[in-house]
Amino acid sequence: MTIFYCKLCLKRLSLRHDNFDDMASESKKSHNLDWIIFFVTLVITVAFLIFNPTWFWLFLPFVLTFFVKAIDYM
Repeated sequence: MTIFYCKLCLKRLSLRHDNFDDMASESKKSHNLDWIIFFVTLVITVAFLIFNPTWFWLFLPFVLTFFVKAIDYM
């Protein structure tokens, strides 16, 4: 009984380890699109800061969000 239980536990642990490897490979995805969106929104923010300073803050959440995603903190 204990041998069967140990084999079952080891099988479960190996399945969990395989799932962890899949999750780790997903987190190593390319962040090129995040960098592109970050730079585009940064340019739009700077343009608003130059031409209409009262509305430049409108794009700040996008700039900050995509910067954090691009450096893989989110």
